[in-house]
Amino acid sequence: MATFPHPCGDEYAKAKEDGADPTTIVPGDHVIILGGTKPVPDAGETFSCVAGPTLEAAAAAAPYNQFRVTTAEAIRAPGGVVECLPEKSRRGTMNRQHVHVTEVGPTTFGPLTPNPVPKADRIDAGK
Repeated sequence: MATFPHPCGDEYAKAKEDGADPTTIVPGDHVIILGGTKPVPDAGETFSCVAGPTLEAAAAAAPYNQFRVTTAEAIRAPGGVVECLPEKSRRGTMNRQHVHVTEVGPTTFGPLTPNPVPKADRIDAGK
């Protein structure tokens, strides 16, 4: 089972520090998670998500019990953007798996799904 933080966050951050384009750092096959139960924002709006190489790796970076899932490739294919943007969580934990997403058309995110990672193994566990 994956736990937070996943090593991919350090890989994303290093690539950004080394000058890589932040909109190309997250590989296309990586999972993108939109946490919570709110509807997906409208096309053209930028919103926060988390990324990881597997569902479990991304889910560990999401404190939510439910989320929607897609991939970086699915977002980018019609011209959307996945931008690596590490930031602190609401409880002050640095999340290097944090990304900003902008979709350009019908959403690529699926229906709500339960988080398979136990709360104790997710970001902000115990806070």
